[in-house]
Amino acid sequence: MADLQLLDSVALANEGEKLVLLHPATEEELDITITLMGSDSDEYRNTIKKRFEQAQRQQAKSKKNNEIDLDEAEDKSRDLLAKMTLSWENVEEAGKKVACTFESAKALYKKYPWIREQVEKFISDRTNFIKG
Repeated sequence: MADLQLLDSVALANEGEKLVLLHPATEEELDITITLMGSDSDEYRNTIKKRFEQAQRQQAKSKKNNEIDLDEAEDKSRDLLAKMTLSWENVEEAGKKVACTFESAKALYKKYPWIREQVEKFISDRTNFIKG
């Protein structure tokens, strides 16, 4: 019989799971891991809800055609990914370890789009946060 607690994607997404980064060209595993919360996590859902409410308020105030600012959209995406980042191991630049902070995560996801892509894919794949 299946224990539904093992399939509680919200609880498991809140705990976080490790993503092992893959080399962007060879797809070989690197020794870099990033521990991430998933898209079922409370943090993810609360952030999306706040953004939606903010967009509704802005739309109600503005009678103008709401154009999409690509730079702003990408920054909000990096912001969300940084919020989902709990920790990392073996992240170095120019021979120096990079501390895992909100700002350093945003910077990492901006500078290295291949990392951002792997993080986005990992977070959105529920199977990464299901045990067994």
